[in-house]
Amino acid sequence: MILFSNAKGQSGSSLIGIWKIVSISKDGIYYNIRKDSISLTKEGQAVYPGKSEQQKFCLGLKMMFSDIRFHFDSKGIFKQTTDTMLIVQGTYKEMPSQKIIELTSRNSLNQDVTDKANYVIKDGLLYLSMAWDEDRFDFVLERE
Repeated sequence: MILFSNAKGQSGSSLIGIWKIVSISKDGIYYNIRKDSISLTKEGQAVYPGKSEQQKFCLGLKMMFSDIRFHFDSKGIFKQTTDTMLIVQGTYKEMPSQKIIELTSRNSLNQDVTDKANYVIKDGLLYLSMAWDEDRFDFVLERE
């Protein structure tokens, strides 16, 4: 939520479009994909004390997230892709007054599952906080 404290107001920008991840925060580690740079809080240094562990973690983040795109269309359909492969497809419902996006997709049992993500659009950037494989990530995305 540190990212949201820096992005207090929401501009009138639309969520519609294709967004790519430019930075990731998790467990006290901030990784900027664009600059290939890392910074750690004291919490992050405790979780990943060695330089080697930090570099491995960042390499994993880079491999996992650098090619991911979030697609939001005007009809309420969203997709997550990596390169040209579809990862997830479903519907989304934007709730600007609550700063929440509800993402609904089908799981492996063919059941609808709805996840909630906190978001703010400020200065053309999308600040998105969401669970991913039972971990919490804070993303900053820019429009493609």
